[in-house]
Amino acid sequence: MNGLLAESQAEARATGERRPRIERRGRYIFKSGLGRARYARGCERRERSICPIFTAYVLTGVVLFAHLLWCAWALLGWTVTLGRPGLRALHIASIVYAIVIELVPWPPCPLTVAEMWLEARAGIAPAHEPFLVRVLDAILYPDLPEWLVVGGAVVVCVAILGVYVRRYVRRTAQGEW
Repeated sequence: MNGLLAESQAEARATGERRPRIERRGRYIFKSGLGRARYARGCERRERSICPIFTAYVLTGVVLFAHLLWCAWALLGWTVTLGRPGLRALHIASIVYAIVIELVPWPPCPLTVAEMWLEARAGIAPAHEPFLVRVLDAILYPDLPEWLVVGGAVVVCVAILGVYVRRYVRRTAQGEW
């Protein structure tokens, strides 16, 4: 590349043409002469990322793991809430939130948004489908329609709420459920 730059500059001096001056600064090649400096044809400006690629890649894995933990909490949290009113309230709120986030197109799940943002920073093609669809596609059944996965998730969440209703109806005299 340096040889091409030197050749272009030498040719401009020999012919007396007024050509833009081309110079190399670090990994960038600039053209200047008519106004402010511009990048040379064929060279892209590479902005410095706020988050380095490896860090974004690692953080993507952390967000995926947090997403899996959230799904496990939503699916199995009812098993640890018996006699614990604080956990029970948190789990019921989590289930209601999960139903809303699955059925309403906006707002998107914050973990999915963070995952897509980090994947883009890490150079991974961001997925544009819900987390459950991707997980079930990768692990269990490939090419499941999105409506089936979302519908199944909502049915499971409603069934878990049914467990809480049943517990409430059958609560003991001391009020434990």
